[in-house]
Amino acid sequence: MARPKVEVRSAARFDPGFPDDRIETDAYFLEFPGRNICEAIADKFRQMQVRVDCLRNAGEHGWELDLSVGDRAFWLQISWIDEDCCILQFEEAPVLFRRKRFDDPVYWRFLRALHDALAKDGRFRNLRWFVRGDEDVVDGVGKPTPLDDSVPAL
Repeated sequence: MARPKVEVRSAARFDPGFPDDRIETDAYFLEFPGRNICEAIADKFRQMQVRVDCLRNAGEHGWELDLSVGDRAFWLQISWIDEDCCILQFEEAPVLFRRKRFDDPVYWRFLRALHDALAKDGRFRNLRWFVRGDEDVVDGVGKPTPLDDSVPAL
């Protein structure tokens, strides 16, 4: 049986209820902001029994997490745009000779779990989801959830 065609919104925008944790000199950033947000998300995944393999400074792109459970690996990035806007991107990590699977129920479950955890935390205000690559992610309206309601719960 064929899986339903699903619009997967794997990028999110939110207003950060976190302090600006950048470390900078007069000339440049030593660390871009968003580490505290990435650490908070890592804690949420640990509570879901997901292994957090790496918290990484991604320079001007922000902060990244590598996550895994079983043989599945996922990647998350937080980019602090300004005090009113952070961008989150979440996808399955690429594996040699295997394409990224946005149409996979396991991926959908992780995306839903991430959304539910963030939506319950008041520090992730005005959480809106977008299709990755959508140019309107900073200024657009987005959707309230990462998946359509027609996707069955797992």
